[in-house]
Amino acid sequence: MSSETSKLIKNTPAKSLRKYFEGFHSDLVETVKLDSDEKSVKKSLLDIAEGVAGEKFALLNSDLERINALTDELGQSIIK
Repeated sequence: MSSETSKLIKNTPAKSLRKYFEGFHSDLVETVKLDSDEKSVKKSLLDIAEGVAGEKFALLNSDLERINALTDELGQSIIK
């Protein structure tokens, strides 16, 4: 797992993480209780991100890197 992936999961509200993973990677979070408290959800998602491999890893990592790129100053100016 990249440090960018870890950073994004740790700094994103659990509600937003739930929406993302349920919408795009529901197969990865089938066993995660997404209605748990924020700390438990984030820990579970970090564990999943660390354990995923192959094509799923590439897709997840690519998505999270793009999301991270939009959170910096340059990304915000591009959105505007």
